[in-house]
Amino acid sequence: MIKRVLIAFCIVFILSTPCFAEETRGSYILMESDTRQIIKKENENARLPIASTTKIMTAVIALENAAPDDIFTVSQNAQNQEGSSIYLREGDRISVSNLLYGLMLNSGNDTAVALAEGVSGSTDAFCNLMNKKAREIGCKNTNFKNPNGLNEEGHYSTAYDMALIMVYAMKNEELSKIMSTKRYNIDDGTSITYLKNHNKLLWQYEYCTGGKTGYTKASGRCLVTSAEKDGIRLVAVTLNCPDDWKEHTKLFDYGFETVKDTKVIEKGSILATKTINGKKVNLIAAEDAKIPLADGKKCNITGKIYLKEKNSDIQIGDNLGYAKIYYNNYPVTSVAIKSGQRVKKAPFSGFSFIKKLISKSTQHKTVTDFELRAFGI
Repeated sequence: MIKRVLIAFCIVFILSTPCFAEETRGSYILMESDTRQIIKKENENARLPIASTTKIMTAVIALENAAPDDIFTVSQNAQNQEGSSIYLREGDRISVSNLLYGLMLNSGNDTAVALAEGVSGSTDAFCNLMNKKAREIGCKNTNFKNPNGLNEEGHYSTAYDMALIMVYAMKNEELSKIMSTKRYNIDDGTSITYLKNHNKLLWQYEYCTGGKTGYTKASGRCLVTSAEKDGIRLVAVTLNCPDDWKEHTKLFDYGFETVKDTKVIEKGSILATKTINGKKVNLIAAEDAKIPLADGKKCNITGKIYLKEKNSDIQIGDNLGYAKIYYNNYPVTSVAIKSGQRVKKAPFSGFSFIKKLISKSTQHKTVTDFELRAFGI
C-alpha cells in the first residue's frame, strides 16, 4: 500500500513540475505587448540557444531593408544549408515575399541565407544588422551569429529579449500577416512548393496570432508566439521546454485572465495647470485613456504633457496639445488636451520661451510631467 502511494506521489510530482525547471536550463516569459509588462517569468534573462526562433529577427531585417517583391538569386551557399529547407537551388530567382513565407512557415534555413545574402551580400554583414536592431529594440543579452539559428558558438538570446523582438516584429503588418498564415503555396510557373506553418498553436489555440518554432539538440524545443483576445495582446516565449504547446496555452489563458484594459485617465480630468498670458489655464483630458494592466495594478505609470504653439485667442475646449502616457518609461498611448479657460491673444510670460524651443517637426513642447496619482494611480 505504501509503495503504491509513493508511486502515485511521484507521478503527480513529475506531471506538476514545470518544463522550465532550473536543472533543464529552460526559461519562459509572458509579456503584454502594448506596455511590455512582464506578467509571468522564470529564468527570463538566462542566455540560451534559440534555434530557429532566430528567424523572427531575420524576417524583420529583411522587410526593413528590402521590398516584398524584390527578387533575390539563390547562391550555392544557401542551397547547401543543412536542416529544414524549402529545397532552393543555386540560380533560383525568388521574391523576398516567397522567401519570407518559406522562412516563417517551413523554417527554411536555405531561405534565411538567401535573404541575408540578398540584403547584405553576406551572412556576416546581415548579422551585424540583426545585432544592431536587437540593441535598438532594447535587447541586452542577445547575439546573432547566423540568420537561421543553427548551433554556433556565441549565438544566443533570452526569453525576455525574444519577447521584445516578437513585440517589435508584430508591429510590422506584412510580417504579422505572414506569421499568422497557416498554409501558403509558392508557384514559380513550373512547380509549386506547398508550405504549412510549423506553429501548431495556430490550429490549437483560437486566439493565437502568430509565432515561430525552433529546435536543435543543443537548444531543445523553443517557441515564440503571440495571441490576442478582446484587444489584449500577449507574447509568450519558452526556451528548452519539451511541452511548449501546452505551456503556451496555459500562459496565454493566465494572461487573459490577469490583464485588463484599465482606465488611467478619465475624460474631463485636470492633468495640470499652466499660466498663459498671466492667466492660469487648466489642461483637461479630452478623452479617457486606458492601458492594459495586470490585475489593474496602476504602477510604474508616468505622463508628460506636450503643448502646441497657439497664436490666437484660446477658447474653452480648444485643443492645446496632448498627454503621452508611459509604462516603465515606454510610451503606450496618448490623449488630447483641451483648455479649461478662455485666454485672449497677447504677449505673455513664458510663451515666447516655449515658442523658441518648439520643434519644427512636431510643433509641440514638453511642458510638464503630471502626477497620475491624482487619479488613484
